[in-house]
Amino acid sequence: AAARAHKPVRAASLVIFGLFVIGALAANWRHFLDYVGFVVLGLTSGVAFTTNPCVADQARWIRDHARPFHAYTMAAYPTSAQLTQYAAGGPFATDSLVGRLRNVGYAEAIYSLNTLRSIGLRPPRIWIDVEKRVGQPWPEAAGDATAAAGNRAVLEGMLSAYRRAGIPAGIYSNADGTTWRSCPTDTSTRVTRRPSAWRSAIATMAWAIESSCINRSSA
Repeated sequence: AAARAHKPVRAASLVIFGLFVIGALAANWRHFLDYVGFVVLGLTSGVAFTTNPCVADQARWIRDHARPFHAYTMAAYPTSAQLTQYAAGGPFATDSLVGRLRNVGYAEAIYSLNTLRSIGLRPPRIWIDVEKRVGQPWPEAAGDATAAAGNRAVLEGMLSAYRRAGIPAGIYSNADGTTWRSCPTDTSTRVTRRPSAWRSAIATMAWAIESSCINRSSA
């Protein structure tokens, strides 16, 4: 009962912390940007096969201020429509579900590479973000070798596309590791996990910045 009572308090604390960070940044935005030394540029907008609506503005800022940067993109297990659309379009054999899922992962990476090409930037590394998605979840792989192989195939396809493009890629996931356990690659793949509190704050801050960008664009 005590643990259940603490959950709303923790959630409220994270929201308050996120709002505090946003308020501090909004009040000191230009000053803050002067001291940004490294940028991680988001290519997607929360899920694969989407584009960060602010990516062109953010890329321009990176160029204008000559900041070092990496990029990140979301990975996702495909919907039925995405599987139908992309399953045969990659370099992998299509006679198995694993091969078709690798092709979808390959297409997810190509989509992000096309976004980079459109803004004229080439990062020294791309990070693949493996996260829980409520609307488009990874199949639960605990005790299910077939589901684990399918999840892994998506990431293998993405990594293959980045290798072919000559851009090193890494993977990061949520801090508790639950998503990563659903789609491990192999023991040689190191996964960086970001703390859930920072993830929530960063997600809230990113939403506010993105909303600001969208509002400016439509003004």
